[in-house]
This record gives sequence, C-alpha cells and structure tokens, in this order.
Amino acid sequence: MTHHYSTARLGSRPQALITAVADAFFPPAGPIPLSGSDAGILGYFERYLDRTEPLQRTMIRLLVAFIELGPLAFGPRRVPFTRLTQEERIRSLEGMFASRIYFRRVAFTSIRALMTMAYLANEEVARATGMVADLNPFDLREVS
Repeated sequence: MTHHYSTARLGSRPQALITAVADAFFPPAGPIPLSGSDAGILGYFERYLDRTEPLQRTMIRLLVAFIELGPLAFGPRRVPFTRLTQEERIRSLEGMFASRIYFRRVAFTSIRALMTMAYLANEEVARATGMVADLNPFDLREVS
C-alpha cells in the first residue's frame, strides 16, 4: 500500500518535538560532529512515518504527543517538552528512562530506537562511528 506524503507528514508542532528530541539525544556539541537535527533525523522520521501502516502511524503520533506533553505531568518543569531548555530535555528523557511507570519506560525505548535508527542512517554519522557494511562477517568463502 502506498501512502501519500500529505497524509503522513507531521505538523509543525510534532516536527519541533522531533527536532528537540533529536538534539537532546544527539546534541550539537556531542562526540559525533553532527547533531540530530543536522543529521536529518526529522526528514528520515517523516519518510519512515510515510511508509508505515495507518495503525502504526497513529501509535507513533501518540508517542510524539506523549513525549511533548509528558513534562506537564512529570516535570522537570510543567511545560511542553519543546519549551524546556536543552538540559531540562535531557533530564526529562532520563526521567522517562528511569521511571517506575512501565509505559514511560516503553515510550523512552521507542523514541530512542526511532531516533537512533534515523541518526545512524546518515552517511556522515555512519562514517564517524566506523559503521561499515560487512557482507561477509564470518569471512566465509563463496560456495560454487
């Protein structure tokens, strides 16, 4: 089934959230010279969303909304995630990671997986991390 971009694209508020989360996980001054936003996480995320089935797309949109609104209930400050400072965003994500609430931990793991997948898809990031495709990891000879 082919999805049209017009049905899958995120609006400006979810885009701002994805960019904020991307730069919290992969900051501009991090060990890899590319921040999450510079690595094109938002574009990758939207292309990924476009390829998903409607139910999965809805679940991802709910995940994005949960992360944006999470600080209103759990802090560190009672504002949406995108209104937190960079340090507060990191603390918010750390709070999700260490939460006693199972759903918050699952949400953290889910967004971290999506962000990491998107970040590592960038060729410059892949080179900086030494990721090289190894099509013969066990050094097996081709059998005739």
